[in-house]
Amino acid sequence: MGFVQQSLSLTSFSHRGTIMNQYLETLQDKNAPLGAKIEASVHLWNEAHESLKAVQQFKDTLSEMSSGSPVRTWRGDGGTKAVVTAMPQIPKVDTYQREDLVALLGEEIYDQYIAESRTLRYSLVKEAPQEVLDLFQQLPCKPAKSQVKFYS
Repeated sequence: MGFVQQSLSLTSFSHRGTIMNQYLETLQDKNAPLGAKIEASVHLWNEAHESLKAVQQFKDTLSEMSSGSPVRTWRGDGGTKAVVTAMPQIPKVDTYQREDLVALLGEEIYDQYIAESRTLRYSLVKEAPQEVLDLFQQLPCKPAKSQVKFYS
């Protein structure tokens, strides 16, 4: 991208930020009319949605670039960084009936590691003894994903 294009892009971004700030001020203004607040809310909501989609696409790109590494840190400008952590495969317990899981795991293990919503209590499972982990390994797993976090 050439300097002129980059300058135009930054100017456009700056202008967009100014407009978003005006919408935010309108939303926070106790005296602003309801119609103006609704319009501001719609614009802010749409902007946030588009921004989150763009960030998610970038997170997916970082995950792909980091595949095969358990933890990878990417340094950004201005002291920022992105940390990509490979997550283990997690059993799909929500696809089973309670009775089937109890038959496989036993009542005590089921109660300890499976939440009422039939989701895995991952924070407990990752600390579980190997014999419990072996039981969970018998279940089909969801595809492994990476967790991407940004820091400033």
